[in-house]
Amino acid sequence: MSIYQAAVDSVEPRDTFMARVALTLRAHDISHAALAREIGVCPTQLSRWMRGQQAPCLESMLRVNAGLEEVLYHGR
Repeated sequence: MSIYQAAVDSVEPRDTFMARVALTLRAHDISHAALAREIGVCPTQLSRWMRGQQAPCLESMLRVNAGLEEVLYHGR
């Protein structure tokens, strides 16, 4: 089981994708800035998504997922 999958399994089904991302970042002590750099968005935009002020489009969600895997598994 992947680290990300373990984090996903630990949250309630009603939690949003970005809430799960936030839990994963906290669990692995990864900054929002590191993830934002990896996916090519400003930290402010990522923060808006994390707080639910804006919803990321599907393409952005896919970039977040790929960026999170890079940060978790490759230490970028």
